Amino acid sequence: MHDKKIAHLDLRPETLLLHDDRLRIADFGQSRRLIRGKIMADIVGAPEFVSPEIAAGHPITLASDMWSVGTLTYVLLSGCSPFLGDNDQETLRNVMTGKYSLEIPEFEAVSSDAKDFLSKLLVLEPT
Repeated sequence: MHDKKIAHLDLRPETLLLHDDRLRIADFGQSRRLIRGKIMADIVGAPEFVSPEIAAGHPITLASDMWSVGTLTYVLLSGCSPFLGDNDQETLRNVMTGKYSLEIPEFEAVSSDAKDFLSKLLVLEPT
């Protein structure tokens, strides 16, 4: 998908399907083809899983999906959401600050490799 310059823009647990031991991505309703690597778009996707650039109204890149993969991985490893607030606005503010913690009890048994993977995905200003 990314090699075709298509950003999904709505990756969340509900859009992942496990079939015959293969993970598949569903619901491409928000996906966009990127022109010259970036597009402008309104906030799309679930606030809890959108990237900081989407939350701030900045151009979307393929890195926007990688942030969502990081948020999904955090949820899958811990059962907790790193950015969830009391309402959508608070959640978006939390996303834009990019502050999360791996120093919570839910991450005690998580490997350092998995934590390193998360830290490489949840980058505020990706290159």
